[in-house]
Amino acid sequence: MELLVGVDADVIVLDDYVTTRQLDPKSVLVALADVEAPVSPDLRRHIAKVIWSRIGEGTSQEKGRRLEALLAFTFAQIRDLKVVERNYRNETEEIDLVLQIDNFSSRVWQKSGVPFILVEAKNRSDKASQPMVSTLITKLQTKRGTARIAVLVSLGGFTDDARMQELRFSTQEICVVMIDRAQLENMLAADDVDAEFEIIVRQAMLR
Repeated sequence: MELLVGVDADVIVLDDYVTTRQLDPKSVLVALADVEAPVSPDLRRHIAKVIWSRIGEGTSQEKGRRLEALLAFTFAQIRDLKVVERNYRNETEEIDLVLQIDNFSSRVWQKSGVPFILVEAKNRSDKASQPMVSTLITKLQTKRGTARIAVLVSLGGFTDDARMQELRFSTQEICVVMIDRAQLENMLAADDVDAEFEIIVRQAMLR
């Protein structure tokens, strides 16, 4: 696994039960997320460190794909969550990742009572703006009540207007969790990624 991650390999998953996975080359991190393969905390941190060391390399598209793959891998390691969609498109929009809550626990995201969490990733130097937050809020509002939490990861940080826009909707039962570079680094390096993510979500809910 370390070798495959180290060379930034694409892999093919041979799966007798899910035929759509066959002969579909993908990032090794995406493959791990797709097959829900758990790894040890030490290996998870090592993989994240290797990918993080080159998170800013390549074209804009390559940097975006790399961050999305890292997030898919990381969220798939959280016990309550699984990645059910990547680059999901419907008639009006696209969502980078869709997570499904598939385990009963006392974590704060369970309290939303809905099955999905939306994730958007921005691997750019400029800060995420107010329109980006507004767009994500609209995506939450148009999911027939099946999603109340969205995660916006922006390595460039967030403008003051973006943070204020999220607060304007705090009277509704929706929450945009904003994760900047430092918070993501802490999450990737955490011994207990489940607990670290819960802290981030709880703080966002209590803003």
